Amino acid sequence: TAALEHKEMLLLLDNLEQPGSAVEDINTLVSSCPGIKVLVTSRAAPALDDVHTIRVPPLALPDLENATFTAIRDAECVQLFVDRAQTVREDFELSEENAREVLEICHQLEGLPLAIELATGRMRSMNTDKLLKKILKGALLRAIHMAVSTSGISPTGSTAVTVKIDDFRALVATCLTIDFGDGSEPLQLALGEHTPEADGSLTVTVDHDYSNVATPEVTVTAEVRAAGARGTDQKVISA
Repeated sequence: TAALEHKEMLLLLDNLEQPGSAVEDINTLVSSCPGIKVLVTSRAAPALDDVHTIRVPPLALPDLENATFTAIRDAECVQLFVDRAQTVREDFELSEENAREVLEICHQLEGLPLAIELATGRMRSMNTDKLLKKILKGALLRAIHMAVSTSGISPTGSTAVTVKIDDFRALVATCLTIDFGDGSEPLQLALGEHTPEADGSLTVTVDHDYSNVATPEVTVTAEVRAAGARGTDQKVISA
């Protein structure tokens, strides 16, 4: 504070959820140095004084089935893909032939800028068709370590289903999908604002009603998707 008290400066702090103890120091710094502004990135809004939160969603994704070439060409995610692909392949151009493949790649990567940038690095040695096939097979995505656990089906009430993601801290804009195995609509949770535990993991527990299930056994499937990473795990549970 002594060094910055009379200066005008923008202080940029990335991934504040990791050094969580810095919040108190930042509040002290800002209150003591009126010329200092702080720009923070974090999965969750930090407990800073007088904070103004700006949520940054994934890039918009045109409808995969009905989008015209013009709509695909003008989509921000596709423009990012083309721009980054051209840094590794100067001859790459978006065309009527590859536009839908590019859009599907962006859909598979959830419109996440970091994931798109990571994927386009592979365009040096492959075309969009091969890149899409690699992504669909999971060959380009880092494996996420995760595990599903549950106490078993409760025919008279809700069952707690727990998903633990071991390396959550290293992931970006994570999405969790849980298929409860009973024909009900899968549950989708955006985990981008969740803060990891001290060891970098995240545990999510949800309740599900199995009272109307006719079979004594179901398979719960959980899938985690993040920028450049994907993980799945299954658990067979019974009454």
